[in-house]
Amino acid sequence: MNKDRKKGKLRIFLGMTIGVGKTSKMLDIGKKIKSHSDIIIGFMREERINYYKEKTLIFEKIKEKKIQVGDLTFSEIDIEKILNRNPKIVIIDEIAHTNSINSKHIKRYQDILEILNNGIDVWTTLNIENIDSQALVVESITGKKVEETIPDFVIEMADKIEIVDIDPSDI
Repeated sequence: MNKDRKKGKLRIFLGMTIGVGKTSKMLDIGKKIKSHSDIIIGFMREERINYYKEKTLIFEKIKEKKIQVGDLTFSEIDIEKILNRNPKIVIIDEIAHTNSINSKHIKRYQDILEILNNGIDVWTTLNIENIDSQALVVESITGKKVEETIPDFVIEMADKIEIVDIDPSDI
């Protein structure tokens, strides 16, 4: 752990489902503070970077780590590059993601915990269904199995939770 810094702060942009605007709001707030805070993108899938191109252009982006598993190549967070860069705030989309087989950690939230433990603030996105204690409730309502979840303690340790939602008829 970086002895010169306290533990980083976790800010979660939480919404009911995919498509409610969590990533967009996270980037908008990041853009507002960019001029006076060292904020970068530590991980966002390439297709999301392209989708949010206008919003992501102003941010420095850490190149993802490529992990080879057989004939497949996966993109994951490069924790070491983020720690070496040592920004004040790092944006890491989709905290509930399950990493590829040869990654340092099994789950992205574990990558985020390591970054927080090194004194870097992390902003991330999460859907309600991806919280362990809510997954079965969501499954019972939607009939859809929730594949990726994070432990409730991650939510409980968040320093700030931004609720992002839209009217269900707009989804």
